[in-house]
Amino acid sequence: MATSTVIEVEGLSKRYRLGQLQAGYDTLRDTIAHGVSRIAHRERLPAAEEIWALRDVSFSVEQGEVMGVIGPNGAGKSTLLKILTRITTPTTGNATIRGHVGRLSEIVEFSGVQKFIDTPVKRYSSGMYVRLAFSVAAHLEPEILLVDEVLAVGDAEFQRRCLGRMEELSRHGRTVLFVSHQMQVLARLCDRAILLREGRVVQDGPSEQVVAHYLQAEGGAGSTRSWPDLASAPGGKRVRVRGVRVVDEDGAVVDSVDVRRPVGIEISFTVLRDDVAVFPRIKVVDREGNNAFTTVDANPMWTELPRIGDYVVTAWIPGNLLNEGLYTVEPAVASLGALGFNKLVLQARVPDAVAFHVYDPGEGDTSKGHFAGQLRGAVRPLLEWTSDRR
Repeated sequence: MATSTVIEVEGLSKRYRLGQLQAGYDTLRDTIAHGVSRIAHRERLPAAEEIWALRDVSFSVEQGEVMGVIGPNGAGKSTLLKILTRITTPTTGNATIRGHVGRLSEIVEFSGVQKFIDTPVKRYSSGMYVRLAFSVAAHLEPEILLVDEVLAVGDAEFQRRCLGRMEELSRHGRTVLFVSHQMQVLARLCDRAILLREGRVVQDGPSEQVVAHYLQAEGGAGSTRSWPDLASAPGGKRVRVRGVRVVDEDGAVVDSVDVRRPVGIEISFTVLRDDVAVFPRIKVVDREGNNAFTTVDANPMWTELPRIGDYVVTAWIPGNLLNEGLYTVEPAVASLGALGFNKLVLQARVPDAVAFHVYDPGEGDTSKGHFAGQLRGAVRPLLEWTSDRR
């Protein structure tokens, strides 16, 4: 089936004026009085401050596409949805939508059970059942579904059903525009994502790559760093780190990696002196700052002479080990303590040198199976299970 463009956004901008009097519920006399007062004191009124919630936003969405919209608070995500759903009008530009639009948040609002959304359905009255059922029937037949932080309400089961429904809609040619702060879910659900920052589109591409870029920017680290000048490279008189890269199995630099695939941490360094035996070490930290693991290269070659020279080593993290999410890496070159073998001396290290994002494609062949939620922990190994029914 040939695809067609169902959402077309061209040069969309939205300006708000801070401090502006808003329409309210004053009497006609009060409204006239306010207006006369403003005219009489016009010369004393400060100029209203203006902010642009959106600036020259352009993108298109094809029929059947599931697209995510991400960005920090204040990036313009909610304003974009308000324009698309005709709640507000743009200052400049236009948004064309071809098809009936629904918002999943409207289902709960229309049903009138907002304050009971966390209550088990078995406790609903017959009237609540009817209202909720009618709301679902009335709203879940759009060609285009706009979803704004639906996963922020309800329990895990409700979230799972929402995700399943959105996936089903997309398989039947419906278009979904999904706004969320839950990056792991968005990367799994969406084929594509746009990143908004300060009202502008700063990236548009495959969801895994856009999510990885956003999380890395938040954490202040990319997937590659280098120090061509030896004198300014991190380290000391014995060792200098020259470069760090996150690579896939083909040696290409990557921002994101399928949880099932191995990922390599490549470290380039120069050994300047031959007085102690040194060896590489990496520390991998999750987004919450927890140490996922620390490992050293135990290859006997590091005890052999000569040691002075340039080295490139790669630590391979196996697939199905790390959990979903963002990880930062601290590479280092260490030696053993002079007074014993129970202490590491870091001759060169680079805190938070690089970062990468792990995502689950949701095909049911990882340690999560078909579970749509997030398992806790920095690691999530795929274990071998044995079972016996008795």
